[in-house]
Amino acid sequence: MSSAIFTTSKGPHLKKRQHSSASVQSRKSETPFESILNLTTCHLCKKDMCCPKHLPCIHSFCESCIELYVQQIKDTKSSSHVSCPVCEMPAATVSNMSAKEFAENLPTSTLISTLMSRKCASSPSCNRCKERGRESKASSWCGYCAQALCDEHADYHKDLTTTKLRHPVVRLKEMLTPGNFEFVRKCKYHHNEEMTHFCKEEWTPCCPICAKVMHKGCTVVLLHQVAINIKMDPSTMRLRKAVDTLETETEKLFQGRMQNKKKLDDQLKFEQGRLREFREKINTHLDELEDNLATELDAFHTQKQTELEKEAKTFKTKNNTLNFYKMLLDSIQENSGNTQAVQELAAIRMQTKAMEDEIKMVSARLKSIDITVEYPYDLVKSTTRLGSIQQKVAHIGRVGTPKSTARSTPRSFKS
Repeated sequence: MSSAIFTTSKGPHLKKRQHSSASVQSRKSETPFESILNLTTCHLCKKDMCCPKHLPCIHSFCESCIELYVQQIKDTKSSSHVSCPVCEMPAATVSNMSAKEFAENLPTSTLISTLMSRKCASSPSCNRCKERGRESKASSWCGYCAQALCDEHADYHKDLTTTKLRHPVVRLKEMLTPGNFEFVRKCKYHHNEEMTHFCKEEWTPCCPICAKVMHKGCTVVLLHQVAINIKMDPSTMRLRKAVDTLETETEKLFQGRMQNKKKLDDQLKFEQGRLREFREKINTHLDELEDNLATELDAFHTQKQTELEKEAKTFKTKNNTLNFYKMLLDSIQENSGNTQAVQELAAIRMQTKAMEDEIKMVSARLKSIDITVEYPYDLVKSTTRLGSIQQKVAHIGRVGTPKSTARSTPRSFKS
């Protein structure tokens, strides 16, 4: 029987949660109840978790919510890679399994289940009865579903539990005393085996089979031997110190990134202002170049106009002279004697010849004058950018954390 029968009707909002970083001081000011509330609220549906499951990054979600989240990825993306909706850390590849199988095979968040039982202690009402609009006092707790159950639903719950998905149901009062109930996880490699052993070298729980096979050369003890003093063990203190240090460092890095982001916004506005100023300078310079070229064009035009007028005047004068010669020729034909005609014609002939030679010589040097301006279009084409963006990089240093790895403290446990 699938564990889906134990899920609630709440539907997850599958929109990825926007990351928001609270300051370290604000987190330290949380009350114990606020801390439990933050831990037991599903990041997807924003409600109390039902069947809490966690990804490798240890962020927890309702089993039904993570199933729908994975299904949405399979339906909308070509990639089959699943990342955490909170921290975006890669979780798994789901190409060869259904979303339901993926969610069911995730480890149960036993701590979340325990915390939710603490929340339920003040008003122990049966969750199943609430879903059906009834009120009844809860007497039992399902460690898998993380829900309180009345006697009737506790019996019904046990009957529906399968070997694969074992739902440990205990009396609710046992959950209220730390240590009275221990929810031992199943091995992810050997699903029917509980992780009852602990490898000191790998610093991880394991099942009896894994202890003999995968941790054959390691120091393996019973899990309960390690669990006796684990909370006050020096390795746990070092782990807490490492987490505190990393939390402080990541908060500093976050604040530094945000400050850098704000500085980039200020620099953007500054550079946009400089860009406008540069464009204004270019416009001013172009205006000056335009005025200079216009002045030069006017001067060139005036000069050539004057030259043409002078040449035109010269030819006009010669044209008038030749018209005068025509009048003389007509007068000689009509009014002069023959001797006088010879003398006058000789003079006109000589002047006409001289004028012809002069006109040939001058016309040979004449050129048609046109005005055109050559613009530096190549310069325009070669100027593809007004400027280049430069990135100045300064290293901010390395994050310093105390050395606290799982493999570095095997001798700290007392068995």
